[in-house]
Amino acid sequence: MIDQSNKRLPKYVYHYTKTSTLFYLLDTRHQIICKNEAKDQYSCKPSDSWFEFHATDIDFLNDRTEYREAKNFLKQVKESHADALFLKALDGIPFVLSFSTKRDYLPMWRMYADVGHGICLKFNTQKLVAAIENTKLNPCQGSKYGLCEYTMPSLFKERIRELKGLYKEPKRWEGSMKLMGSLSELNKSAALLKDSAFEPEQEWRAVFFDTDYCFKARSNVFVAYKPIKIPVSCLEEIRLGPCSSTNAYNTIIKWVEPINQSTCKFEIKVSKSKIPYQS
Repeated sequence: MIDQSNKRLPKYVYHYTKTSTLFYLLDTRHQIICKNEAKDQYSCKPSDSWFEFHATDIDFLNDRTEYREAKNFLKQVKESHADALFLKALDGIPFVLSFSTKRDYLPMWRMYADVGHGICLKFNTQKLVAAIENTKLNPCQGSKYGLCEYTMPSLFKERIRELKGLYKEPKRWEGSMKLMGSLSELNKSAALLKDSAFEPEQEWRAVFFDTDYCFKARSNVFVAYKPIKIPVSCLEEIRLGPCSSTNAYNTIIKWVEPINQSTCKFEIKVSKSKIPYQS
């Protein structure tokens, strides 16, 4: 329904966030870096070094129409006589990690990175996809990744019309693996649809479907999230926002120094946005 092949895979994707989120990632990272005093050299095992990101329940993202079309239809299916098939076909709650293909983009700094005081993490997309698809690193019942679609694809509409006609006849659902696959694919593809008002963000997202998750408090509600491990080797650059402080820059430089001086086969660059913006 929505192409997620490497033909459309961008070389890099960017995650805009608050500086405090980065410090949280640094505090919770699992990183094996040791210093050899004799050689005055750091050594590390890249495969054992990762950040813990929180993929958010799709119902709590900032597009209030998110996932609505498919969710309404799937709710109808659940209320029909096809409950068992419904539960098998769906792979759990969709949890989303959001990125953008836009580098150093002022609207993203203002919206998601503390009005320019935050940071932007630059990821190698091929390495990121390898982590998404690594079920040992990130066990889940299913995953999907790709660029968001801002107009509902005609094939998606056709599939909904087709399934709406079929779900009304419960006997036709029984034992149908094809229909089960159609429901599952509908569920996954719907997680990449967004309202056209968000198109300037050019979002690329990773979606994880699972029934095993955690909760965190947000204002006066509990929000479900799924911990996701992203290897440190996926991260190529930390860019500070146009309004970030010198203290924040120096702190991040000190953190990446052991990695950049180690025997790891990757290096994390630290830079600052050149956009002349002040808030």
